[in-house]
Amino acid sequence: MENFNEEEKKSNKSVLKNLSENKSNNSKVKVLKYIVLIAVLGVTIYLMHNLAKAFGKDAGFTVGLVLLNTIFMLILAFDKSEYQLNKATEVVNE
Repeated sequence: MENFNEEEKKSNKSVLKNLSENKSNNSKVKVLKYIVLIAVLGVTIYLMHNLAKAFGKDAGFTVGLVLLNTIFMLILAFDKSEYQLNKATEVVNE
């Protein structure tokens, strides 16, 4: 019975050691996740801004497209504004 307790203590120590090593790896992964999140958010804002400009809308509509995408996409679909190819290419070239 005493042998089992010693082995259990060793096992617990190794588990704790592994957990402490994983904490440093987890912090690196968290930082990487935040960097990817910021990059995806930036690309989303850029694309929604180009879409809004292509339909002749302003920055307020871009905010709506980013925050309430489904509703503002429906507004674009059923609105009388038309897609203007020249405006879309001007935004990309800027």
